[in-house]
Amino acid sequence: TGPSFVSVPDSVTVECVDWMGCETLPLPTAMAGSCNEETLPVDCNINYLACDLYPAAFTASLVYTAETPCGDFITDSTIVTVVDTSAPEFTWVPADTTLSIEEFPLWSVELPVCMDACHFPDLACGEDMPAGGGLMDCAYDTTVTPLCCGGFEILYHFSATDLAGNVSTVDVSVSFVDITPPTFVDFPSDTLLS
Repeated sequence: TGPSFVSVPDSVTVECVDWMGCETLPLPTAMAGSCNEETLPVDCNINYLACDLYPAAFTASLVYTAETPCGDFITDSTIVTVVDTSAPEFTWVPADTTLSIEEFPLWSVELPVCMDACHFPDLACGEDMPAGGGLMDCAYDTTVTPLCCGGFEILYHFSATDLAGNVSTVDVSVSFVDITPPTFVDFPSDTLLS
């Protein structure tokens, strides 16, 4: 019999966080054949088949190649479909805080740091598709609630949405209150009466 692959992995669907290129699946075994039980070295190459939603989702063919002692080549392949169902992660979020009303005119919110869990910094899906994932922009809206004595609370609703539509949210509260005691602007001096 001629050389052949055994134990070629079945086609699978994996989470993007589990995608490791050719290391995603174990390499198959290639046998030399012709009553020779010698195994052959196996090379693996990635052939991207669909990159339209990269890095949120893509399909790749893992192409396995082995060379026989006679210089002949055998190939086989398996399909890996990569999906993203993992929500982005907030790696840093500003703490809830309370400030003086006098500080409000100079106040500006610090944005959280958002990271897409589907992150391939060193991998490009095809020649025209850059490496995806990584740091993200965080959108937000606000809800303002009056507090006593002229104070108010601003509740920041931060959200991060990745290319697959997975969403993470976090709320941060900033309260502005009157913490400055009143002062007398005109105070009568001590008086001695008879």
